[in-house]
Amino acid sequence: MKRLSKHFEVLAAPEGQAVICFSLDSARPDSYMAELEKTLLSRGYEGDVLLDLLITNGESSRRFLRLKFDGHQLHWLKAKPASITTLSSTVLEFCQRFYATHPAALKNSVLSSAAQHRIKSSAHALA
Repeated sequence: MKRLSKHFEVLAAPEGQAVICFSLDSARPDSYMAELEKTLLSRGYEGDVLLDLLITNGESSRRFLRLKFDGHQLHWLKAKPASITTLSSTVLEFCQRFYATHPAALKNSVLSSAAQHRIKSSAHALA
């Protein structure tokens, strides 16, 4: 499950229990909610959505949000922060690898140069 837009990219999570929506720019997720819902609907998806907001929120406690997609709409009012301690190492490595291979997104992020370099370098360690 892959969809590329200027604001986000959606991929199936490695464990198959959710999809992950990766931010690619500083747009707020609510600004592209309709486009994200359309993408999920076109894929026939229903279930958990994990938003990885590394680009806009950095490596803070607000990096990940978890919400439901009922097959028609995202339940934004029920979105909850997802602590990295609640995510599997497989999902975290998948997210790290995604951003390590998207240097243009990292360049336009809130991350420091050192954090960007660490993420880009991690692609080799995770390979």
